[in-house]
Amino acid sequence: MADYTVFICGACRQEKPLSEFRPDQRLKRGHWSTCRECKNIQGRKKAALTKQSKCTVILCDRGQLACGLCGMHYARWKKTGQTGEASPRVHFDPAEKPECIERGCKKQTYCNRRCEEHYRQFKWKAAGKCVIDGCDSTAITRKFGLCRMHDARRRRWGDPLACAPGRTGEGVTCSIMDCGDVVIAKGLCAKHYQRWYAHGDPNHEPDVWPVGSRKPYRDGYWMIKAPGHAEARLSGGWAVEHRKVMSDMLGRKLRPNETPHHLNGNRSDNRPENLELWVIAQPAGQRPADLVKWAKEILFLYEDEVEAQARAQAVPPRDSQGTGTSEQTAGPSAGEQIH
Repeated sequence: MADYTVFICGACRQEKPLSEFRPDQRLKRGHWSTCRECKNIQGRKKAALTKQSKCTVILCDRGQLACGLCGMHYARWKKTGQTGEASPRVHFDPAEKPECIERGCKKQTYCNRRCEEHYRQFKWKAAGKCVIDGCDSTAITRKFGLCRMHDARRRRWGDPLACAPGRTGEGVTCSIMDCGDVVIAKGLCAKHYQRWYAHGDPNHEPDVWPVGSRKPYRDGYWMIKAPGHAEARLSGGWAVEHRKVMSDMLGRKLRPNETPHHLNGNRSDNRPENLELWVIAQPAGQRPADLVKWAKEILFLYEDEVEAQARAQAVPPRDSQGTGTSEQTAGPSAGEQIH
């Protein structure tokens, strides 16, 4: 019988236990074909070669990452298509301890030939208004004079006026006839783009349900279109049908502790004669004071409704003492028993 707990490494060709291979659910076998030790060796070799090879951009002494470029120039080339020029980095001798270039500051250099305090002031100091025409936002960069939005576009796309790929920019209307909304993607506005994404057709019209329409809900229940009804708590003016029917029978909105019950167990049978009202309220404790208070609340809420329902069904209601209205035959008295 084959042993599936031992595998052969693709690099060193040695049998090793499954724990030596990194799991990866994206692969068919569920783990890497190279063991952890060989993978670490390959990573160290690649890092050593990267440090030995310099970036191909002139005056850049960083190691290569990909395509003959360092990490900074590769990211710049990937976003903007251009690597740009490189300026030589100034290396300070730690023994010299250069001072801040700001007048009267004797602190050590932190970045950009300034101490930490002056560098943060230089970095975040406002540079007036944004240089883009029509933009009144405050600039956040002293070097480019751009606001936060245009500077983000410059860093991401290389141009402060550029937009994301696939979009036509601001001021362009939707390609659908008689639609004047602004385009967000694929020449469509937000509404038509969502219709195209969901149904494959930007002109797809949503189904219009007339008032009184029924459709399945969940767990076997049904809902009905009843906008404006007290029980229409679902979006679009929909209400759970058995709650709406019970609400119409009582002439009021159902309380939070009330729920309609189906007598025959069929949740789709919402005829009035198949529904009865159940109350799920109960006292929080079992002290006599809590029970008395709960009983008074039940009588206050449902005594009139129960008596009205009993009169409608021609059933004589029970009296307050619970003895009933039927006549009881009295037994013989004590004197009669003696005689």
